[in-house]
Amino acid sequence: MNPPRAEGRDSASAATSVPLKFLLFVLLAVVVAFEVYSPALKGPLVLDDLYMPFGRPDAPEWASRGPWVGGNRPLLQMSFWFNYKLSGPETYSYHVVNVLLHCAVCVAAFFVLRRLLAWTGETGTRRDVAAGFAAGVYLLHPVHAEAVAYITSRSDILSTLFGLGALWFHSWRREREDGASFVTVGVVVVLLAAALLSKEQAAALPAAFLLADYYFRPGFSLDPIRRNWRLHGLVALGGVAALAYVARVLSTADTAGFGGGVGPHQYLVTQGKVIWLYLRLVVLPFGQNVDPDFPLASAGDPAGWAGLGALACLTALAWWKRRSYPLASCGWLLFLALIAPTSSVVPIADVVAERRLYFPFLGLLLIVAQIVIGIARRGSLGRVASAGAMAAVLAAFGYLTSARAAVWGSELALWTDAVEKSPKKMRPRFQLAHALYQSQQCGPAAREYEEASRLAAPTSQLLVDWALALDCAGRNADAVAKVEQALTIERSAHIYATLGMFHGKAGRTDQALDALAKAEQADPRFAMTYAYRGNVYGAAGNWAQARQEFQRALALDPGNPAAAQGLAAAQQALGGR
Repeated sequence: MNPPRAEGRDSASAATSVPLKFLLFVLLAVVVAFEVYSPALKGPLVLDDLYMPFGRPDAPEWASRGPWVGGNRPLLQMSFWFNYKLSGPETYSYHVVNVLLHCAVCVAAFFVLRRLLAWTGETGTRRDVAAGFAAGVYLLHPVHAEAVAYITSRSDILSTLFGLGALWFHSWRREREDGASFVTVGVVVVLLAAALLSKEQAAALPAAFLLADYYFRPGFSLDPIRRNWRLHGLVALGGVAALAYVARVLSTADTAGFGGGVGPHQYLVTQGKVIWLYLRLVVLPFGQNVDPDFPLASAGDPAGWAGLGALACLTALAWWKRRSYPLASCGWLLFLALIAPTSSVVPIADVVAERRLYFPFLGLLLIVAQIVIGIARRGSLGRVASAGAMAAVLAAFGYLTSARAAVWGSELALWTDAVEKSPKKMRPRFQLAHALYQSQQCGPAAREYEEASRLAAPTSQLLVDWALALDCAGRNADAVAKVEQALTIERSAHIYATLGMFHGKAGRTDQALDALAKAEQADPRFAMTYAYRGNVYGAAGNWAQARQEFQRALALDPGNPAAAQGLAAAQQALGGR
């Protein structure tokens, strides 16, 4: 039997209290979120942050536009430009915006859930409590710490926010015999486009509209889908365009797609295990890791196939029980649809990433709401006991999220934690070594670089960074040896200039000038070549020549601090001449 519809039929007194309840809910969400995420608000740039326009030492101005809006996610980059104009590369404002956007997502999720619950016949306090608790789980669940605390993961938050906006507008439109109006369709499509221009995962959102109409308007009928032909037809066309856009992105991506030697079958079987790891993190959020060591499965891996089989059985059960548990059934199908862009057949270099749960978690919220409604209907717990249990769950999640945010608040803590949990993976070792070097722990940094070199064939970047740590630890000869090893892999201006710098610091002037000449030949526009050469001339007392070199460096890179300091020293040595 289809549940009764209850669209907009609350009492007048309840309606007048909605704005106050809304304001209190928003205020509480913001206060709690900032308290929980406060340890991460000054967290450093990590991973992809360092390659974004705001993380580059030569961050471009808006006038150039290309680096800010010319990429695959222009709305995301525009939000970063806003932060860059506020605070440059300082991370505090970026983290504040991430937390505010996360709060907006949770508030939007509350109202979408509230509307879907109304479609199932739930009204009044029970509906608001179920929607509020589910939104609170979204706000405080520790599995979202990576999405919120990692600046670049704003893409997940923005995409989810625009997607929820589209779902909210879809759910609040007036039902008509001929379906949604073109105005409604236009607004929904614009919001979907905004979601897609924030992150490509939004290509899965059309499934959410089909599920919502089938399950809830009024329930288990294809008539709403047929009536809303304008919406679903245009969204379907948009979905095709979105898939074409995603295919174009994948054709040039170096971290996703089919050009990395991993076949779709192998990746799908691997995800048969990964999705169960995600679900375990939702139910039992422990062992979180920014860089998990999760190996690719073989195409015939029995555990992977068993995982896929179990997912298929759960899906069949959800469909069978759709009339008894409409929210949970729809939620499970929505979860699978929204996680498909990252956990199906399109290989991604990192097979596991906690932030990928942020978007599909919307489906799991419907399951949470179904559980709350079921407990309330049975009356197995009194009102006080139910409120206490929900408060305890949210408090536990908040505590765990705050602890995880503290890890994200320090580069050293983040990579120490990752190495403890992935001791045999090279990248966490490399990142920990870099964090140690940045904190002037040069000896431990050199040891971590050495350990990283044992876990995978060392790249030229690893060898140069290792050399810098060795030089910082007073081991100049070993540093030179590592740079020379790097030159057997790559003969770049940066590596030659680094070799010249090491020779110059040790007083080997001829070797230093020879290496710097090779750096200039490799790339005449690499500014540090001239800054290092200025230091060599200055150490030899040739301040006039040193000044010329520092000026050349600043002509190429006006903000170069080493060249600016060197020029000031040269000017002082020359008596201001």
